[in-house]
Amino acid sequence: MKQTILIIDDDAAIGDLEQEVLAQTGYDVLRAYSGTEALLLLKTGRPDLILLDLMLPGLSGEALLPQLRGIPVIVVSAKTAVQDKVGLLLGGAGAFVLVKYRQTSARHRADNDFMLDDDDESAE
Repeated sequence: MKQTILIIDDDAAIGDLEQEVLAQTGYDVLRAYSGTEALLLLKTGRPDLILLDLMLPGLSGEALLPQLRGIPVIVVSAKTAVQDKVGLLLGGAGAFVLVKYRQTSARHRADNDFMLDDDDESAE
């Protein structure tokens, strides 16, 4: 029987990436885009693991976490303050993963790669 992971994240791009990687690894993946939607999903079944974003519309990840007792939770967030991490771990999270993705950084890296490719072509 496949294990099921619930991704709770309102950022579609990040959630899509997580879902793709997990599905390719062989997990069943459920998605919720808000804390309220996650609670509704949890009424229909219990996942084996939850990946939880903190900055959700409506019911935040911090407010949702105490309601997830008994399910392993990995917090996936851009929050970097030590007190945030410690509070979440004490509040029931099993782990904290820092997400440091910025579209502008990715765009600049892509632009730089294309410029390098153009330089390689002009040298031929």
